[in-house]
Amino acid sequence: EEALQRDPRHADCFALAVALRTAGGDTAGELKLLEARLEAEAEGGDGAHLAAWHARAAEIAQASGDAERARGHWRSVVALEPERLDALRALVVLFPEAEDWAGAADAMIRLAKATPDPAERVEMLFGLGDVFERRLEDTRRAEAAWRQAVALGDETALRALEQMLREAGRL
Repeated sequence: EEALQRDPRHADCFALAVALRTAGGDTAGELKLLEARLEAEAEGGDGAHLAAWHARAAEIAQASGDAERARGHWRSVVALEPERLDALRALVVLFPEAEDWAGAADAMIRLAKATPDPAERVEMLFGLGDVFERRLEDTRRAEAAWRQAVALGDETALRALEQMLREAGRL
């Protein structure tokens, strides 16, 4: 503990302190250590380690109900690793909870591009169309998202697209 106060970047002391907190179930203490280390490494730390620490901090914050803190850490993960699926999936959930529709759309776009799972891609494209139409009032982008989902065989997106076009007098 003292060694970390003198040098928060001391790797062995940090690893031991985190392991002790984790083993003892002290997630609040673990989060405090992670955030102190992240602050100490803010200028030029190893990207892979930073992403891992931000991800663990996000998981702890999210599990404890601190969605704002979790969003901040997940955003940092995505800034370091733009196609990291766990971070994108978390943001797809957290942004709508905060009614951050632009953030939700961005996370959905990124996840739709990054996921290797065709069903998840369709789900993201359908949801993206819904966010664009209902929340951001951008029917052009909603149409584009739904057309991509339809091209992947999604009939629900086809019905949503038809309804939107019908309401706009384009069908």
